[in-house]
Amino acid sequence: MNNHPEAINNILNNHSVSSLFDVNVIDYSAGKIVLGLNARAPLFNGALGCIVDCVARIAGQASVGDCFVSEYELNSFRQSTVSEFVASARIESSSSDNATYCCEIYAVENSAYKPLAESQGTLVKN
Repeated sequence: MNNHPEAINNILNNHSVSSLFDVNVIDYSAGKIVLGLNARAPLFNGALGCIVDCVARIAGQASVGDCFVSEYELNSFRQSTVSEFVASARIESSSSDNATYCCEIYAVENSAYKPLAESQGTLVKN
């Protein structure tokens, strides 16, 4: 995490996703983030929403700065009992004070990425 902008590190260090998962930044560029996540304990229902909140806020940093998820839709495709996940988010459109994002979450099973959930929503500048 240390090779990424300080705002990204601040989100990762202070977000509840870091208490649920060991987090690894796989890829980061302005408006896009890919995280590797290893669950520290069995997942609970709200964990997917927590992942979405984290990756969406990181993706929004370049376009709107410090922001929060004001609304989102989360579609789950299946349940998974694995502990390894990959989550990505990208900004679809933005203005100076808000942005829309798209997020995908995959379960990693036997080195294969299995779609687990997707989300779309709106970020608003703090």
